[in-house]
Amino acid sequence: MSVNCSVFYIVGLVYIVGGLNEMNVELQSVDVYNPVTERWTQATDMQTKRAYVGVSAVNGFIYAVGGWTEKDGALATVEKYSITKVQLSLYKNILLFY
Repeated sequence: MSVNCSVFYIVGLVYIVGGLNEMNVELQSVDVYNPVTERWTQATDMQTKRAYVGVSAVNGFIYAVGGWTEKDGALATVEKYSITKVQLSLYKNILLFY
């Protein structure tokens, strides 16, 4: 179970990105729910654990923006996930405003 995660719906699937587990440890997981088949699958993990992460989808890509970890505090990185290619890229040193 995740809390303080991001949840959104795109192309018929529900995505749960990052968050905290029941022990308040940040997650790097990306879980996908298909409401038609009623099945959960796990997509490729993010490279960075992120709670309180902002997520958006644009032109076939999911962007995980910022977030927070106990170790690093506010994060200034963005991860880009391709919905069709199941490929993840990490962008560092992005200027984010909090």
